[in-house]
Amino acid sequence: MALSTFEPLGFEAGVAAGNWLRVCLTERKVALETQLAFGEDPRRLLGLYVIRPAAFTLSVRERRRLGIGRRSADRHLPGMYLELIARARETPPGFGDQLVTHALANTLDRRAVALVIEASEEVATAVWQRHRFVPFTDGKPRGSETMMLWHPVREPEPDDAV
Repeated sequence: MALSTFEPLGFEAGVAAGNWLRVCLTERKVALETQLAFGEDPRRLLGLYVIRPAAFTLSVRERRRLGIGRRSADRHLPGMYLELIARARETPPGFGDQLVTHALANTLDRRAVALVIEASEEVATAVWQRHRFVPFTDGKPRGSETMMLWHPVREPEPDDAV
């Protein structure tokens, strides 16, 4: 079966996604929305990502960056949180970019304002900022090994409060 033979790249995120998929298969239960990418051969899983609804607030600086002023102040805005993402070892370079693009489109389709991720500072710099994710103003709590980043997909609207 394609799912049970999925072999992700050996990066931390890939290993975590592979382990998560194995647990879901063992328990025969998927608690979060999972998007699977198959090749022409439906038995060959090329990649996956796990996404869930999330709410977030923007700092004054982040609101200015989006050009939205104070109308979103102190409001929780709708977003999507990317829990896991991984591509198979045998996929060509750039396939991960396609997964990220799909996750961003999925975020927009749900009328969310942004896709939010958590990553180590090293990975955030090397990978996610290349995809135009930016750290939240308070994205790295003191002593934390990870930081929160976001990628706006649309401007917040007056009725967007969560």
